[in-house]
Amino acid sequence: MDLWLGPERECHCLLCVPPGMGDERADDAYLLRTAENITRHGWSVCAVSDDDDLPGWVYTIGLWHTFGSPEVAMFGLRIHDMHGWVNRIGEQLRRGRALRLDEPRDGVIDRFSVVIRPVHETWYPELFGAGMGFYGRLVPPVTQVVWPDRHGVLPWEEGCGGRCQVDQPSLWLPSHEQPAGIWRDLDVLTPWPFPGVSQEAMVITTHRILDGDEPVRLVVHNEDDGWEFLDGLPFDLDDLTMVHIHHILGDFPGLATVGDLAIGEMAERRPDGLWERSPVPPEPADA
Repeated sequence: MDLWLGPERECHCLLCVPPGMGDERADDAYLLRTAENITRHGWSVCAVSDDDDLPGWVYTIGLWHTFGSPEVAMFGLRIHDMHGWVNRIGEQLRRGRALRLDEPRDGVIDRFSVVIRPVHETWYPELFGAGMGFYGRLVPPVTQVVWPDRHGVLPWEEGCGGRCQVDQPSLWLPSHEQPAGIWRDLDVLTPWPFPGVSQEAMVITTHRILDGDEPVRLVVHNEDDGWEFLDGLPFDLDDLTMVHIHHILGDFPGLATVGDLAIGEMAERRPDGLWERSPVPPEPADA
């Protein structure tokens, strides 16, 4: 099945249908930067870091807008490597090489072929939130880049190595039909860690964090019930930006440990990686 859909397709992304008044996407620095990357390069890559329980994954945003092609996602290997491999697929699409389902595809991972399989839409909200935000009301199809074990055996083939089967989900199946393993229990392993806070809530952060130059070292739950995710370095107003909180959690899953901060409480990350909590200092009185 050829999945090259061509430029004649319906697209409601930020670039095709700019957000109007009241659309929170207009203030989401991550989505706006994604739109800039797509304009410049043709697509952007969203990376979700691994944590103690769940492998990481990457996925493209923009292949549908630029080429009329489904987006691609890859799971379970090193983020840096997967980032490069999905970029290779983007370059193949640029040269006119269509995605085709269930056929070996070379030129992605050195020495091995991968297979492209369709992602069932029940996985979209849990795994591809930034992509859904960028595309708005009409989310395009997503495909999974499935990799083999070191002997070239694919997950559904007899004799496949354990990690190959465990670390990448079977997204072509509905989420409720996922085989036993970490991906079937995704809701249990990755419950939303900020009770009472919408995943679409806008929070304050710095451009340095958003650009990946600095980690989050300070989390503040303000008296007005707002949240700040800061890098602990000096800043002025030009250094700050707004972003949906789920983007921050996607890049820094370890922040789940401070999701229960009370209003008026903050947490600073110590050199040993632990978070130290304290009351938010009162605002200085006017001189």
